[in-house]
Amino acid sequence: MVLPAPGGAYYLISRSLGPEFGGAIGIVFSLANAVAAAMYVVGFAETIRDILRVRFPSQFFCVCELRVSVIFLRKYLHMVTLAVLEVVLKRRTSWLNE
Repeated sequence: MVLPAPGGAYYLISRSLGPEFGGAIGIVFSLANAVAAAMYVVGFAETIRDILRVRFPSQFFCVCELRVSVIFLRKYLHMVTLAVLEVVLKRRTSWLNE
């Protein structure tokens, strides 16, 4: 079984343009991914807030509740990420040996 080289777009750019340009572009990619993930979480929390507002119209959902839902969502995503990472780290040797 042949595994592809790790790194994706960063790998291709750093090998094509050299490590100096590849490193600079890799840092920009990392920052863009971090900002995108934060925006996805906020967008999801706003959607949940709107759904709750329709489901429970008598309740008042303010901006502070949006912040609380974002915090809970971040904690949930963090726990899921750690659980998946633990499974991957335990099984990595069996996956690589296939």
